[in-house]
Amino acid sequence: MKFKTLKTIDELTLYSDLTYQYIDVRLPLEYLQRSKVIACFNSEGFLCGGFVIVLEGPFRVITSIPNFNEQKWHHQLQDCAEVTGLWFDNSHIHKRASIKFWLTVYFELLKTKKEYFTYAWSLKKPKLGEIYAHGNPVVLFRGETNLLPGMDQPDCESVEIVKRKDLLLTPFLKPAFLLRRVRGTRSLKGHNQHQRQILSQSIIHEVN
Repeated sequence: MKFKTLKTIDELTLYSDLTYQYIDVRLPLEYLQRSKVIACFNSEGFLCGGFVIVLEGPFRVITSIPNFNEQKWHHQLQDCAEVTGLWFDNSHIHKRASIKFWLTVYFELLKTKKEYFTYAWSLKKPKLGEIYAHGNPVVLFRGETNLLPGMDQPDCESVEIVKRKDLLLTPFLKPAFLLRRVRGTRSLKGHNQHQRQILSQSIIHEVN
């Protein structure tokens, strides 16, 4: 499994399409262009997962909160990064690849040097919430979110913020359990030829 930072419009559009297929959110192109989008690829060169790190606001998860009092959290949000668009399909990859995936997430978060991270998880997946709870997050909002660009309908989510030192080890507590929650159940077969055309260039071993 190899990793690459996606930069071209074609690459980012493909990532948005696959993210929609897995987590029902089509992240807008302009949002991805101002973010760091890191994708992983299997041995055949097909995109099989990734995540998005946003270093500067406005943050999607914060914008999704109805009537959010941003002034109350101004200090934390000034030194915060947003983590979104995270998904991973290990259906055609050795299970040990999941550890490599989470290590990449871990080191990329370390590199941001941010003291806080904000994210959201769907209340339809309570077991995922149990995993994030190990990081002792503060719940900013829990309930039906605003409808944002790229969403078919509002979702009931928990929007949370955690300290850097608390969040970084969370994925490693139960990585296999967490993986079952973030991976999708829909086949990527129909996208493979499209991926071949877009991602035909060499895939580097390390994140740019």
